[in-house]
Amino acid sequence: MPLLLVVANQTLAGEALLRTIRGAMSWGASFHIVVPATALEDQPLHATLARQRLETILALLRAEGADATGEVGDPDPFRAVSNAVAERHFDEIILSTLPPGLSRWIDADLPARLRNNFTIPLTHVIVEVTPAC
Repeated sequence: MPLLLVVANQTLAGEALLRTIRGAMSWGASFHIVVPATALEDQPLHATLARQRLETILALLRAEGADATGEVGDPDPFRAVSNAVAERHFDEIILSTLPPGLSRWIDADLPARLRNNFTIPLTHVIVEVTPAC
């Protein structure tokens, strides 16, 4: 069974990412979700938000029949991926970001850095932002 590493934070429940995950579920993939606790001014708050997002997506995926595990990762998303890859074999990395101009991960060239440093295929999913009501 293929094991996919899903890396996301703010976009974790985004429709484009969920569509990608559900597509992989249809061919029997299992998932390990890493949510970097993105460091800003209030690190404990961001770790709590990351944990809440992780628990929500794991509950959703498991309710849909997915084999899914997860963890809150290093605040640096590159290190979070590196740590996860050091611990187990993944068949693919799915990186979910906000669109260019909004995404600090794209600004930091994370997709290219992951492609250049790992031999694991990378799928980059851009999740569009929906305006708050």
